[in-house]
Amino acid sequence: MLLSILAWDLIFTYKTLKGYVLKYLFIIISIAVLAACSNHDASSDASINKPPKKIPIKETVFGYEINDPYRWMEKEEDGLKAWMLSSAKQTDELLGSQVGRHRLEEATAKLFSAQSSFSQAKLSGDKLFYLHKMPSDSVAKLYVRIKGEERLIVDPAKYNNNDGSSAAIHSYSVSPSGKYIAFHISPDGSEVGTVRIIDTDSLRILDTEVSPVWGEFVASWKSDTEFSITKMTYAIDNDPIQGMVVENVKLGSDERNLELGFGIDNGANFNSAEFPVVIYPKNSRWVLGWGTGARPDQRVLIKEQGKSEWKIVADYKDRITSSALIGNDLYVLSKKTAPDGEVLKLDLNKSQNLNDATPVLEEGDEVITSITAVNGGLFVVSMKDGFDSVSFIDLSKKITDISLPFDGVVTSLSSDNASDAIIFSVENPMHSREYFKYNSGNITSLGLNSATHELPAGFKVLREHAKSADGTLVPITIFGKSSDLKDPSPTILFAYGGYGTPIKPNYRPRMFPFNEEGGIWVNCHVRGGGEKGRTWHEMGRGKNKPNGHADFIACAEHLVKTGRTEPKLLGAYGVSMGGVLVAPAVLKRPDLFGHAALSVAILNPTRILQSKNGANQIGELGDPRNEEGFKTILAMDAYEMLDDVSALSDIYLDVGLNDKRVDYWHTAKFAAKYLSSEHSGMLLIRADDKIGHGAGSSTQQNIRRYVDLYSFMLNRSGHPDFQSQN
Repeated sequence: MLLSILAWDLIFTYKTLKGYVLKYLFIIISIAVLAACSNHDASSDASINKPPKKIPIKETVFGYEINDPYRWMEKEEDGLKAWMLSSAKQTDELLGSQVGRHRLEEATAKLFSAQSSFSQAKLSGDKLFYLHKMPSDSVAKLYVRIKGEERLIVDPAKYNNNDGSSAAIHSYSVSPSGKYIAFHISPDGSEVGTVRIIDTDSLRILDTEVSPVWGEFVASWKSDTEFSITKMTYAIDNDPIQGMVVENVKLGSDERNLELGFGIDNGANFNSAEFPVVIYPKNSRWVLGWGTGARPDQRVLIKEQGKSEWKIVADYKDRITSSALIGNDLYVLSKKTAPDGEVLKLDLNKSQNLNDATPVLEEGDEVITSITAVNGGLFVVSMKDGFDSVSFIDLSKKITDISLPFDGVVTSLSSDNASDAIIFSVENPMHSREYFKYNSGNITSLGLNSATHELPAGFKVLREHAKSADGTLVPITIFGKSSDLKDPSPTILFAYGGYGTPIKPNYRPRMFPFNEEGGIWVNCHVRGGGEKGRTWHEMGRGKNKPNGHADFIACAEHLVKTGRTEPKLLGAYGVSMGGVLVAPAVLKRPDLFGHAALSVAILNPTRILQSKNGANQIGELGDPRNEEGFKTILAMDAYEMLDDVSALSDIYLDVGLNDKRVDYWHTAKFAAKYLSSEHSGMLLIRADDKIGHGAGSSTQQNIRRYVDLYSFMLNRSGHPDFQSQN
């Protein structure tokens, strides 16, 4: 990315897998090349044939001296993109020369070619809707099944542009009768797109459209002719994720009015970083509103249908993570006084004050993760040791435990528009996703079974614990062939540790090609995730993020101590919010991690408010505008930490240049400062201008992403078949 061709050749020459060859000589030459080109005129365009320019910026923020010579990257786009793509091309050439890469590509392509997968299934009477990606498909298509007969509803390829872009369906919702579907389409993984309406009988696309809409938001149908949708406004400069509003839409009409959100005076008072959502429950005179964002909690609002004034029932301090309406009763999943969750009920006819709510389900020995309402009661999903259980609570508070078809992770739980039935999927590391219907005590398979692939010979899943620096036991899940779990093996150590999101034991066949090459994959369940409930999240959130760093280091030490791997074989892997966890841990212990891969990662969070989607992260990271928040974030800022390191692991950086969640300049700035360090080693850049944060990527894009990741990890681990021939 930010290297001249000469600097790339030098770095790959001086570092070999048997040791450093002429390391210090080449470092001196490389630094000289960088220094010679770093002081050109700040106004000149970036050149892909020169290393990155430096524009000295030094400032003192709350008593901390900040040195930021690459801040210009936060504004420059075209030249910076060209620079990154040029470096990515050289990465392709180097990784592509490995003799084992063809074998890895074949194995990964074979896995994807056999990967028929289902997702986002929804039921509406006799109509079953779902996204289905067949082996020949680049992205998933939307289908309906009626009485066993499958029919294609939406093929996103019809929305591809002539410039080679690839569109994908990110979300959809079904009108009450099943007559209409509101589906979201966006190009090149951007996740910012358009909601269109299709008649499921005639397949006619209606004139009604809503744009721009973020892909996570779905239309909430009030009736077959009206819905509400969260829409982007671009009201805040440089951050399109802020300033969202809910728009009311009538089919066949240009009439639109705003319901909820930033700048709307109706008692709700949303700030610019909150995401407003409106939900129309079945058979209720009440409307449910949420204020959400990149945080586990939601603000809960209610109003009577036909009225304009909203009332706030719960704020973020009440720690409500899920809510639902049945008639006049509001149900909330609260973690304020019960960190593992309790379900409360509030009779809205009597009170709209949460203090008047009464318990329906008290905290137990499992973590309650969600509630879903039907007319007759609530379905409750709980988690223990990563695996889920489901129970039903009827209106008289009678609890019925539902026996799942097999142990695993429950996803995609949704209610039927026309009955009290629900559908859900179950999966585990050995069994792919399968959808089921539950109705009146009976569970039946829906025949939506994603492909289950042949496991690597001797494939095992081990669950262990590492002891962190403060004595906390941190869960570890290890995936690999039994023969490779006995001796030191190439290892990918993955962690996320953000938003209270747990790494669950899903079915992940994409690791199999790495396993087949003798590698083991390890998930480290650090504090900051939700594996052990809300307390586990809080212990790794904001100012407690260093606990997560210590947990990740402890997992690595455990793997070395138990003989599973060695530092030269150990690669750390962090994605997105995982960047503020994994990158600092690697910088703290370069003696422990031989190499690391950072994908679409947040690497300069002290500048998060200059990022798109930046203000949305304050709830998880802290606020850099005040001293306490800045100090908190500085402790997880890998870019700033590079100024004080005495050694550096080899680094692989992966970005989508169409990413709307994490700006690619985080990666660019980190790479530039890494290369300017006298301690730098190998740095590779993988950049693609036709993908974003990951959602909506095509089959071929996913194959390339995983093959490149594994090629780097195996190369750095010394696998003889994955040494570059250039």
